[in-house]
Amino acid sequence: MSEENNVAKPWYREIWPWVVIGSLSTVILACFVTFYFALRAWDGLVDDDYYKKGLEINKTMERVEKSHALSLEASLMLLQDGTVRVVLATPNPDFVAPDTVTLRMVHSRYPDQDRVTTLHHVDGLVFVGEVVPPDKGRWRIALETSEWRLTAEAQAPLDEVHLSAVNGNPQP
Repeated sequence: MSEENNVAKPWYREIWPWVVIGSLSTVILACFVTFYFALRAWDGLVDDDYYKKGLEINKTMERVEKSHALSLEASLMLLQDGTVRVVLATPNPDFVAPDTVTLRMVHSRYPDQDRVTTLHHVDGLVFVGEVVPPDKGRWRIALETSEWRLTAEAQAPLDEVHLSAVNGNPQP
């Protein structure tokens, strides 16, 4: 054997130190990227008063069950100028229309675009009001009073939406 084959190369000419340094650098970079996204993102699911929210969900479910018992349905029509017209329908002859109902339009992704308005009783089971027409996207719509609640999900633009009493998700 010659001495040329036994001469050790400097460490930076070997592959294994670079494999170790490269893998550690990748992990450190991934940690910084994860940390950036964790600081940048808002966690909207955490609520300070979760017990109170739970009680509100129970009340909402009671209102949904009441509207289901009344066989209550609604048809919502939204005009381009922002006029909302809601027509309630129920086979119950004892149903008395309230003076006002609340219309909630909740954007599925951007809570700053949510809309809430009061609709006023016009005639029979017809209610009218004004709302800013919703932008593109998926919307959860709720028509409610303190007694009952109807819901629907729709894709904007909203021309006509059918609302009904659906058991399950208490959103919005």
